Amino acid sequence: MVVPPAVRCAPADARRYTVMSTYHRYSIADGGNTSLDELRECLRDIDPLYDIDGDTVTFDGAECGIIIDIAGRGDPIFNDDINLLGRFADNDPAGDEIRRRLDGSTCMVTTQVTADCDGMALDALWEWLRVHKKGTLAYEGGSFRIDK
Repeated sequence: MVVPPAVRCAPADARRYTVMSTYHRYSIADGGNTSLDELRECLRDIDPLYDIDGDTVTFDGAECGIIIDIAGRGDPIFNDDINLLGRFADNDPAGDEIRRRLDGSTCMVTTQVTADCDGMALDALWEWLRVHKKGTLAYEGGSFRIDK
């Protein structure tokens, strides 16, 4: 996290800098999975200065406001997220289709996105997943995009 100089220099008890973030998830329902290496290549196709350092998307060494996690079926985080998305799907007109896809998902890409996110990088990740890995994109709060 990049902290503004005025905040960084303040006494510890005066630091109240907060970065809001949201979570977006892409559940892969075509029987496949993905890796950070594949997602790194996707970003480098846009611009070779993109990288994934650990779990953080960077551009020319600077953080882009995107943290990526990949989990598969059997991972407690994956199972909890599928259950959460299933509850959100209950309120969606396409809920039955979304639940079928979630139940058939084998892998999930989760992004934690901050307010200063590099939108071009995030859009590239979703587009690459849409083209190469069929599934469902779930935005924070339960808005869904079903990719066929």
